[in-house]
Amino acid sequence: MKFDVYLENSKNCIDGPLNKFSDIESEFEFINSKEDFKIKDIGISNLEDWNFDNNNNFSHSSGGFFKVIGLEHSKIKTGILLQDEIGTLGLIMCIYDETIHFLIQFKKEPGNIPSAQLSPTLQATLSNQKRKHGGKMPMYLDYFQNSKQDEIVINKLLPEQGYRYWRKYNNNLVIMKDYFHPHDGFMWMTLGQIYKFSSINNSINSCLRSALSLLIDNKRIPDKKFNKGNILTIIDKSKIKYQESPTIQNSVFEFHDKKTDRLVFDNPYDKFSVSGISISILGREVGNWNQPIIFDEYLDEYILLSVLHKGKRKYLLKEHKEPGYEFGFNFGPTHINKGIDFSIEDKIKTIFLNYENFHLVKKIRMSEEGGRFYNCEVNHCFYEINCSDDIVEQGEYKLFDSEEIKVINELGFLSMEGRSLLFFSNFVYN
Repeated sequence: MKFDVYLENSKNCIDGPLNKFSDIESEFEFINSKEDFKIKDIGISNLEDWNFDNNNNFSHSSGGFFKVIGLEHSKIKTGILLQDEIGTLGLIMCIYDETIHFLIQFKKEPGNIPSAQLSPTLQATLSNQKRKHGGKMPMYLDYFQNSKQDEIVINKLLPEQGYRYWRKYNNNLVIMKDYFHPHDGFMWMTLGQIYKFSSINNSINSCLRSALSLLIDNKRIPDKKFNKGNILTIIDKSKIKYQESPTIQNSVFEFHDKKTDRLVFDNPYDKFSVSGISISILGREVGNWNQPIIFDEYLDEYILLSVLHKGKRKYLLKEHKEPGYEFGFNFGPTHINKGIDFSIEDKIKTIFLNYENFHLVKKIRMSEEGGRFYNCEVNHCFYEINCSDDIVEQGEYKLFDSEEIKVINELGFLSMEGRSLLFFSNFVYN
């Protein structure tokens, strides 16, 4: 297919027909140098239009956006974000000079490091699309609302983090348009140019990584033995295994720490807090507002292990049991390190009897989505081993090749963290 050729051209293109990488990098640095970005931690008690509601959940007076509610799972009481709406992570793409380009937004979010990151063309909650904030309409929203069926390249509902959101999905939407001259704050970029930003810490936001994870490896010819039904069988078995029923509950008032003026959630499975911030960002739909935001100080590493076995590469994924997932689990990183003492090599020894050449291939530092997470940086760590013996999978750990992971992603069972690693893996291992 020509699409595959155009995508491969995009992956290999650093200085494109529309923009040189140095020009894009200069624009990125210029936007981040502007002193138009002010954030202040004010605690949850000083937030305007946010408060404990009649059910003692922490919510907005309009009933929109999101709320922090109670959650009970594994006999533990904690909190979780309920955002009962589907947002849009939308990318406009065009083919220019036989090369796919994506319309990238240099979007500023309150929790970002630095202030602006490479983001989808459109990144908007349903509340923002309906202008519940009272501001302007998100840029290019009409392109997605009025897109024709034959312009839609990707349209997938994919899950958000299972410890932070309750049953939360975003629509990852990629549409094809003819080239047009973009507004300020947007630039056409090739896939190769986006990947090159991986050497710049916290430059590619998680929403862009999520949407682009659905486009990787399109040139690969599937193995004749590949059977999608095998993946469906594995998923169905995992659904049965993880069908525990966590329950959402009213009231997070008991978690209000008056000394720090935060909602503090601390249990053996998870630790995080929610504070309030005031924000001033010029150029947004609304220039000044305040909101709650997650502080996830313990999150440290996403680890993905690649295994070379009999000349083929596979990836060791883990079934992550998290209460916010609709089916109780998602496949994701080999390990998520939340600041505890952990050795990936010790874990390997319990799964693989004989292996060699264990090494770290790449470490990429990126942050979580700055609209909900404050300065949340995570190392994406890519390890590799060679394994000569036949592999016996154990428990929640399973080996998949790239084609199988792609199917898992398309079916909506690859976690947000897993999609982030998947996006970079196409660059790291190729």
